[in-house]
Amino acid sequence: MFLSYLGCMKLLDADFDEEIPVLMKHKEVIEERLTRYYAEFRYWAKYEWSARYHNFYCRHYGFEEKVLDIVIPEEKLQRKMKPLLS
Repeated sequence: MFLSYLGCMKLLDADFDEEIPVLMKHKEVIEERLTRYYAEFRYWAKYEWSARYHNFYCRHYGFEEKVLDIVIPEEKLQRKMKPLLS
């Protein structure tokens, strides 16, 4: 269970077109943080969750069908395994 903070736009009766810039900025920030914290798993994991929530919200409310690049690509949510000691 979680608080759907993006869902606040629905509570405020935001129009579909009003939500798109907010969602695009949300995506931009998350993608930047996924890159910035790639080497620091405890921080990266927070943004991975945020990205999955972002994608869920966009798919659930039909944004992915209208705005092709609104979801965060799955490959950005993957981390390569590497040995702790080499």
